[in-house]
Amino acid sequence: MKRILLLLFFSLFYCVSQAQLNVFEFTNSKTFVTKNAENTKSLTLKTNALINILEGSESFYLPLIDNNFIIANLISFSVLDKNHTLIVETEKGQEIQNFKSDLKSFYIKIDDEIIGTFLSFGDNLILTYKFDNRQFEINKIDNEFLLFDVNDCINLNSF
Repeated sequence: MKRILLLLFFSLFYCVSQAQLNVFEFTNSKTFVTKNAENTKSLTLKTNALINILEGSESFYLPLIDNNFIIANLISFSVLDKNHTLIVETEKGQEIQNFKSDLKSFYIKIDDEIIGTFLSFGDNLILTYKFDNRQFEINKIDNEFLLFDVNDCINLNSF
């Protein structure tokens, strides 16, 4: 009976641990956007995991600057009204066009607190979040995803 309970416990633990998706992995890079090199980390994007969270999986592993991860949840929101239209000036006058966008926007939530935002559009991602009283960003720079401490940036920039 103990073996069955132990097996059940480990199976449940495995299923719960797999429910969160690891969208990012830390990689080596010589690209730095911060004064202190330790405040910039290179990330590899796992496309299949990204697709899963964009299509409804609420939890994922959010990377931290110390090469660890924390479980975060996503809450979808829209920056555009569902009926958003464009008024385009043409040679024939004004035309009203439906606006279609691939922008997906989410709040990043940890322990009932919204700590940032997650934006996806085209093949780009921008995440900005506050953790341990530090502001971080994940952004694509020179075709590489970087996690960095915004307050230590070399250039004024970004989100």
